[in-house]
Amino acid sequence: MSESSPLRGRDGESALIGRLLSAAARGEGSILVIEGPAGFGKTRLLRSAVERAAAAGIRTGWGGAEDGGQAAALMTLMSALFTGPEPLLDRAKLRELPSAPEQRFWLVQELAELLEAAALASPLLICLDDLQWADPGTLAAVRSLPEQLADLPIVWMVALRPEGAAGHLLAVDDAQRLAGECLEAAQAHGYPLRAWMAQELQALLAAACGDHDAVRELTGQMIRWALPRGIVQARLAAHHASSLAALGRGDFEEAYQEAAAISPPGILASHVPYALRVPMDLVEAAVRTGRHREAIAHVAAMRQADLTRMSPRLAMLTSASAALAASSRGLASPHGPCSATS
Repeated sequence: MSESSPLRGRDGESALIGRLLSAAARGEGSILVIEGPAGFGKTRLLRSAVERAAAAGIRTGWGGAEDGGQAAALMTLMSALFTGPEPLLDRAKLRELPSAPEQRFWLVQELAELLEAAALASPLLICLDDLQWADPGTLAAVRSLPEQLADLPIVWMVALRPEGAAGHLLAVDDAQRLAGECLEAAQAHGYPLRAWMAQELQALLAAACGDHDAVRELTGQMIRWALPRGIVQARLAAHHASSLAALGRGDFEEAYQEAAAISPPGILASHVPYALRVPMDLVEAAVRTGRHREAIAHVAAMRQADLTRMSPRLAMLTSASAALAASSRGLASPHGPCSATS
């Protein structure tokens, strides 16, 4: 499709794409999210953008996710950056990039540096189609890279259907940005005790989005800062975020160890607010790792502490934990049904 064959009925979108490409030629970056159901014309809009960018001398990259999952981490993004007749990034650099799963965070940082160098040489258009099917690594990168490279002439255009995780992951951009701003403000004005709280928010958001490498990086920073200073709450906050991330990826052994580091099984540690955040996480991880006795002991501790009287949420967590512990052996709860009254 060319300018002589315009998109019918899409004058507004076509004009917006034109403005973004013109801004890129002037050195400005942007991101455009095209969301709509199947048949909405999202792919057609992206292809039109590619043709117009090529005509304007803007280098382009294209990556499309496929239904049924991706064979490799960051596959959709890597396709956009390293494939095609004239790839945006030098394929020879692929050999130098971190490849281990635990190095995912650093891989994204390396890609940011390569993209920065490429964008300083020429404006770029990166199109990612069907993002609702993209792998978690691509989704996490799409949340972080446009913000990191906002001052460079890179136009990001992503298309997705409303269903799936992609819409949710893109929607948390504002929360991540605000947490980042809080961290920067705390560091700039000398409030280290506020800084770790901002990192905690970043870690919790990363855990919710499945960005496990970011969780490891953030919680590692928190613990390295907290241990020599004896800041117990910061260390417990790191264990909490790590426990949630481990549950999310199905690593129940790690989830158990992280939750137990906050409050051991069978004990609701006194004066430890985080102990009330992980009781069901600990019970579930205990059940999933065959620690039936520990699961039942923790439910007993929850009942002994009378959590059901504290709030409806804690009452619900106690009941759910009791059901998990009972189902672990296919037996009814030995303590009877949980009630909000004694």
